[in-house]
Amino acid sequence: MKRNLLLIAMTLAAILCNAQEVTVFILSPPEKELEGVEKISIMEFKGEKGRLLTDYMTSFLMQDERGIHNLSGGFFSKGTEGKTYLKGARTNVFSLVERTEIDKVLQEQNLSNSGLIDDTQAAEIGKILGIDAIITGSVSYTHKDEDTKKEGTDSNGKYWVNYCKKRIVTAEARMKIISTSTGEILGTTDSKVSKSESACNDERSGMSSPSQIADKCVNDIAYYLSNYFCPYFKAMKYDFPKIKEKEYKDQGKEAKKFLQDYDLKHAYSIFKGIYDVDPYNTSTLVSLAYLNDIYGNYDEALEYAEILYQLDPKDYQPAYNWVQKEVEMRDQLANLGVIIEKQALVQDENALADKVKTKGSRADRYDVKSEPNKGAETISKVPGDLEFVIIEENGDWFLIELIGGKQGYIHSDDVRR
Repeated sequence: MKRNLLLIAMTLAAILCNAQEVTVFILSPPEKELEGVEKISIMEFKGEKGRLLTDYMTSFLMQDERGIHNLSGGFFSKGTEGKTYLKGARTNVFSLVERTEIDKVLQEQNLSNSGLIDDTQAAEIGKILGIDAIITGSVSYTHKDEDTKKEGTDSNGKYWVNYCKKRIVTAEARMKIISTSTGEILGTTDSKVSKSESACNDERSGMSSPSQIADKCVNDIAYYLSNYFCPYFKAMKYDFPKIKEKEYKDQGKEAKKFLQDYDLKHAYSIFKGIYDVDPYNTSTLVSLAYLNDIYGNYDEALEYAEILYQLDPKDYQPAYNWVQKEVEMRDQLANLGVIIEKQALVQDENALADKVKTKGSRADRYDVKSEPNKGAETISKVPGDLEFVIIEENGDWFLIELIGGKQGYIHSDDVRR
C-alpha cells in the first residue's frame, strides 16, 4: 500500500513538473448588456431575505475587482494570490443610488419598500431619482433535515450507534431589470443555490439554523445576479504548449521557468525571439497569442490566432473563434465605460543568446579579466548567481557582456551554463 502511494505521489509530482499552466483572471462581459444605462437602483426584493439580498448585491456592484480570489495550489503546493494583468479593467461600472434616497421617495409616494410595488410604480420612482434602470425581484428559501442512524461494533466487539442529521437549504431568486424611460423589461434571470451541513450525536445541537445557511445561499445568488448585467473577473487557465524543437530546447526550458514564476514578459521575449527566426513554429504562435490575450492586447492575439488558423484550420479553428470573441468582449466592455489599455510587450534582443550564470550567491565575487588568462588585468568583480550573455568562447574562458556595454573574460570554473 505504501509503495502504491509513493508511486502515485511520484506520478503527480512528475505531472506538476511538466506543467506549463498559467492561471490569471480576465474580465468577462455580462450575459446581459444594458445599453445606455449608467445609473441604477435596487429595490428591496420580496421575501424574508429580500433586504439581505439587496445589501449583498449593492456590495458586489461596488467592488472594482469582483471575482478575483486566491487560487488553491492543489497537491504539494500552497495557494497562490489571484491576479490580473489587465490595465483599466474594473467591475464597478454603474452608479448606484443610495437606499436612503429610495426610502425618501417611497415615503413621499406613500409606498412601502417591501417589494409590494408594481413595475410601473418602480419605473416612476426611478424617474424621480434620475435613474436609468431599476432592479426588482423576489427571493425565498426552503429547508429539510435528513436523519440517519448508523450502528455497528468496533474491533473490540463494543456496540456503537451514531445519530446523524443532514440539513439541506435551498434558496432561489428571480430578478427583473426595468427601464425607467420606457417601462420595458431589459432583462430577467433567476438563480437557485443549495447548501448543506451535517453533524452527528451531540454536535447536532451546534448546527447552523436554516436561516443562517440560507444567508450563505443568498450571498452566492447575489453574486450571480450581479454578474448577469455587470462585468466580472473569472479565472482562466492557459496551457502553454511545450517547445519540442531541439534547437530551442534550452530556450524552451528558460521560458517554462519564467511561466512558472509568472514572469510573463520575459517569457514573451523568448517566444518572440523564436518566432522571429521560425515564424511557422506553432508552439510559439500559441504562446504569443496567449500572452497578448493575458495583457489585453486582443488585436495582436488575433493576428497570431489568424496565422495558426491559416496553418491548420482544423486544429486552430476553436482558438481563432475564441480570440475573436475576446475582441468582441473588449468592444462590449468599452460600451460600459471599461477601457482595457493596450500594453507594450518588448522583446529582449538577447532572448535567444547563450548565457552563463556565476556560481555561489550574490555575496560572492568573481574576477572578470581584460584578456582570456589569469594573469591579465581584472577589470571587474561580478556577483554570484547572476546571468550574463556570452559574446564568444575562448577555450576555458567566456567573453561576457557587462553593465554599460563593457566586455570581459570570466573563467569556466566560476560559472555554470
